[in-house]
Amino acid sequence: MPAALLTWGAIGLGRTASASRRAAEPSRSSLTVASLNMARQSELQRVSREVLSLRARRQVDVLFLQEVQRDAGEAPMIADELAEALQFSCLFETTDYWNDGGSQGLAILSRYPLKNVEVIPLKHFDLVFKQRHRIGLAATIQTPRGPVRIINAHLDSRINTSHRLEQLAAILDSAARFDGMRVIGGDFNTNDFRWLTPWLPIPFGARQEDAVREAFQARGYETPREC
Repeated sequence: MPAALLTWGAIGLGRTASASRRAAEPSRSSLTVASLNMARQSELQRVSREVLSLRARRQVDVLFLQEVQRDAGEAPMIADELAEALQFSCLFETTDYWNDGGSQGLAILSRYPLKNVEVIPLKHFDLVFKQRHRIGLAATIQTPRGPVRIINAHLDSRINTSHRLEQLAAILDSAARFDGMRVIGGDFNTNDFRWLTPWLPIPFGARQEDAVREAFQARGYETPREC
């Protein structure tokens, strides 16, 4: 079965996808996925207008969210509020807890029910400061053309290419266990630095995006995307 890697765009299920195809003209044979790093934003009004506009313009079926803030107390989480506004199902997994009682994590919002959920631990690297617990969040959705495995990933930022590929390997291995169409997206945090230490980058000597793309292609993935 074909697989597809996506940051955001329309995927043709069961055939080769075209990067130029417009999600604004969806069909029952397409799946449109978007990915957004929330940067711990928790005010619904500041993001809902843009997200709802995105859905209207591109008919988004699945939304991957990273750095989803959950404030301390009983206030509703922004991912739940967005899901309610979109009338989507919502899946959330905490990655980090803050000293003020809040937390953050990954979320998947989908027009289709989310089943067979898996949290994928990624290899930990000591970044000395601003440590993060990195995971992938996976679920299966039943689309009009059959089941699709969707995985939202968020990788470390201040790591070199070899370490990035080690984190990515856990995502790819998990996806490979699904016998069917797969979509992997999220925030891969690729950069062109070579990190001498977690706080000392050299601005040359690395093409992390190329290495990540090649790792996906080696597993048979394609990369349709519209940024």
